[in-house]
Amino acid sequence: MRGDSLPVYSTQAGVHPELGRLVEKHLRQTHRRPIAEHTRAAFDAVRSRVEGSGSPLIFDSFCGTGMSTAMLADRYRECLVLGIDKSSHRLRRHQ
Repeated sequence: MRGDSLPVYSTQAGVHPELGRLVEKHLRQTHRRPIAEHTRAAFDAVRSRVEGSGSPLIFDSFCGTGMSTAMLADRYRECLVLGIDKSSHRLRRHQ
């Protein structure tokens, strides 16, 4: 396995005609939900490492089991690679 992503297939022919309007709408909104304590704790746990690293950061969001994060870290050893997923169940499955 080379670690390449699978090809993306879609019937969508181009950029959605409402994309610009929707992005502008969301840029004008203020996020109102309080930050959950477990999210704040997770952020605090890695903040000093990220800020003190001095290395380029690769952020692997929705990393699932963390396999993609491990592959990125192996491929880009000069970078700090941070994987995040909202499912602790999936993260625990990473070997």
